[in-house]
Amino acid sequence: MELSILKVFTNTLKVAEGDQCLVSGEHILVSDMDTKLDDIYFSLQRLPLHGRVELNGFPLNTGGTFSWGDLHSLRIRYQHDGSEVLQDDILLEVTDGINSAEFVLHIEVLPVNDEPPVLKADLIPMMHCSESEEVAITSEYIFATDIDSDDSKLVFTIARKPQHGVVRKAGITTDHFSQGDVISGAVTYKHTGGEIGLVPHFDTITLVISDGEAGPFVNGCCYDVPHPSFPLHQSFPVYDLNITVYPIDNQPPSITIGTMFVVDESFSAAITINHLSATDPDTAADDLEFVLVSPPQFGYLENTLPSVGFEKSNMGISVGKSWFHDRK
Repeated sequence: MELSILKVFTNTLKVAEGDQCLVSGEHILVSDMDTKLDDIYFSLQRLPLHGRVELNGFPLNTGGTFSWGDLHSLRIRYQHDGSEVLQDDILLEVTDGINSAEFVLHIEVLPVNDEPPVLKADLIPMMHCSESEEVAITSEYIFATDIDSDDSKLVFTIARKPQHGVVRKAGITTDHFSQGDVISGAVTYKHTGGEIGLVPHFDTITLVISDGEAGPFVNGCCYDVPHPSFPLHQSFPVYDLNITVYPIDNQPPSITIGTMFVVDESFSAAITINHLSATDPDTAADDLEFVLVSPPQFGYLENTLPSVGFEKSNMGISVGKSWFHDRK
């Protein structure tokens, strides 16, 4: 039985005029002694008047929901519409499945006096990487310009790390790098997720682009405490770099010997997966092939299935190889 009261505490969200900002656990704090945070959900009760709320880059409408996990993983953003109004708010409801409470997240809009970095318009939206391999992150995938700064000194900071790999600079895992590093070819993505099976996996790196010459700290947009990776700017473009990881057939099959194979004198018997089987994380079972290296001394192997395009059985014809699916 739940006896505790669901409590919500908020800190004002600060965002530069016309910009977007991550909504995190620093802005919305939930207290519920009887419920795991993973069971906490939020619903949008009223849209902000001067912007929109986004989940993974897609706008949320009235009644749209997101989880505490989405909030904690920095998947929620507020996008300001660029108007001159310097205040906004979001009406939300939080629930643990039994109790619920409405609350307002206040937004302070900071006027902008300089130009933020701007991402190149025709960036390639998806990188490709083979399983367990490493690929360069080049300016075809991430590139920005800033009329107030040297473009090579723009800083890319990782706001959300990839789930199946790491970002490296000159061979060392890093959480930030400059555009000059990208141009020189020093920045890479390395897949570290091991075997992925038969289908591709998808990974994402969320990057915040800032002006490296502006100073060592940020106060306002996305964080209300100093963070050494961000310069002192009021607006930060956020970009999701998507990666497709493709499987590689680089593992040999594993053979399993089952129960003893028994056949009566002068008779035949079927060899099934109970006697002989194989698995391969990189290959579908029906594509595995057994090849006869040394024939039996007092008999022969036959595949009684008809050849492709024929109906007559191949019984009595010795074979040198067999497909895995023929023994099912």
